[in-house]
Amino acid sequence: MTLRNECTDTAAYLMGLLDEDERHRFEDHLESCERCVDEMIELSDTVVLLDEARGDDGPVVAAAVDEPHGTAVAAPAVRRPRVWVRAVFGLAAGVLLFTAGLGAGLVVAPDPPPEVAAEDPFAEAERFVATDAATGTEGTVAVLDKGWGSDIALTLGNVRGPLNCELVVVTTAGEERSVASWQVPRPGYGIAGAPDPLQVRAGTDLSRDQIASFEVRTLDGATLLTVPA
Repeated sequence: MTLRNECTDTAAYLMGLLDEDERHRFEDHLESCERCVDEMIELSDTVVLLDEARGDDGPVVAAAVDEPHGTAVAAPAVRRPRVWVRAVFGLAAGVLLFTAGLGAGLVVAPDPPPEVAAEDPFAEAERFVATDAATGTEGTVAVLDKGWGSDIALTLGNVRGPLNCELVVVTTAGEERSVASWQVPRPGYGIAGAPDPLQVRAGTDLSRDQIASFEVRTLDGATLLTVPA
């Protein structure tokens, strides 16, 4: 048995010269051969001229197809007396669109860039953790010693609203400085039904070695939590 090279059958296929088995093999071949798809586009005008010169009667077939590089091309009107011609350009259009998507990346969107986790500015911070036995309030204070003073991040849980609170820094000399204030709405933070903790960012001109403790207080003077430093 002689094996055919389907890449040489493009013109014969367009002109309807292949038998049924050969046509099926060529159509299967088109799905994976961009070269033959390009050649079909290049030869289509020639086929039309030959067809007009021959003067065959038959239905006019036209289809819009996409080139492999994404440019829309109108396939010319072609008269063919054979039944197979009704599907020729429809098949070509489907193959061209499929090939364009794979070859030029026009159909399949590129993968999104991988997500990069945000850098924690307090990754190198000194951390202090405490829980108040009376109120049940839990807190973590992270402190970064800066040239201008101290950068502070407070994470607070098991606190119920509504409350108006402040973060007070107590110095080694006994001085108290309020460095942040906020509201705790109902129902609160870090509790059932509202599991996310409260997070507060603050700063002070005090250096780390000047800080003795942190206190979370309500604005009416009640202490919710003391965190020794």
